[in-house]
Amino acid sequence: MTLSDVRFRTRCFLAALALLTAAGALGFHWLEGWSLGSALYFTIITVATVGYGDIYPVTTAGRTLAVVVIILGVGTFLGLVANVTELAMAGREQRRRRQTLNMIGGAFFGQVGHRLLAALARHDAGAAALGAALRVADSWTEADWRQAAACAAAHPAEVALPPEQWVALKSFLAGERSFLAGLFTNPALLEHERFTDLLSAVCHLEDELAYRPGFAALPASDLAHLQADARRVYRLLLAQWLDHLRYLRDQYPYLFSLARRTNPFDPAASPIVPPAKGCAGRAAAVPPRSKAAAQG
Repeated sequence: MTLSDVRFRTRCFLAALALLTAAGALGFHWLEGWSLGSALYFTIITVATVGYGDIYPVTTAGRTLAVVVIILGVGTFLGLVANVTELAMAGREQRRRRQTLNMIGGAFFGQVGHRLLAALARHDAGAAALGAALRVADSWTEADWRQAAACAAAHPAEVALPPEQWVALKSFLAGERSFLAGLFTNPALLEHERFTDLLSAVCHLEDELAYRPGFAALPASDLAHLQADARRVYRLLLAQWLDHLRYLRDQYPYLFSLARRTNPFDPAASPIVPPAKGCAGRAAAVPPRSKAAAQG
């Protein structure tokens, strides 16, 4: 049962309870001659199984209606309570799974994803044009994230690796085979189809490269096949990388700072934290102490 199913079922119970309460109140108002306030009060305490006994129907029709309200209303009320409880528990479980997925994504990009994206971006003919749209900043708004995602989705990903880079990529992915395989063992991946597709594409590329002892003498048809696999990985990486950066910006600003400073699409990116602007100028403005002053 998914969270959306529980929400739909809860809305159905809520609508049924509201309809039954309104019908019961109008029925008692008409059959017993009570005011609408008293009729609504009696209907609610009957449905909620409270039943104070301060007012009660005296006509046969009113008592028949009370039996119907008890049978239908109590079951509907208890069903609503049960579904609201299940909804709260399902929401908490979904938040836990989402946190687990974000942790898996962080481990992937820290170990493999960021370096793989940088390696492919270096051989992307359109990386410079794409870089202007992917220079993520702290001040990005919702519209900025949507625009970056649209640019990444529309990017042709013209990756073309020379033979020596295929060798380096093969060595890198072979060293991460056990790590990538370990990520698949986490059941939380079943909730994240896009990230699962990315892992599958990366592992497939690693398998393709592992079967080839060399790349210098490969025919053009086989190189085109490998380039297509690399482009698939590159496109999926771009989308997940943006999602990962957005999560870091909102939840872990210090991790976002490093990811932003090592942005593979920013030619001026550097992991070194630059000095604050103006500090050097203020330091230079302070005159050095003379030797006599220092001795005094």
